[in-house]
Amino acid sequence: MSAKPVGQGYNPNAYEIARKIAEESRNPTSDELTDLLRLMDFDSPMGEMKLEAHAIWSEMRTKNIRPKTDGYLALLNVGSPPP
Repeated sequence: MSAKPVGQGYNPNAYEIARKIAEESRNPTSDELTDLLRLMDFDSPMGEMKLEAHAIWSEMRTKNIRPKTDGYLALLNVGSPPP
């Protein structure tokens, strides 16, 4: 569950899905990875989840699992607090 209500287009269950994926020891799909990165960006407006997001992305990249464009944009945003 997201820490706060999410807007349209976000998957509020992305954290729960990621937990289940880890429990099942399977790799996420590109869509699941994108949803997770987007929700992490949404939940960390000051870049609180920067290290976690980049660690997830790095691990998935070694497995050749790539997020969609929205996921890459969220990854850039999560590491950049607003001005």
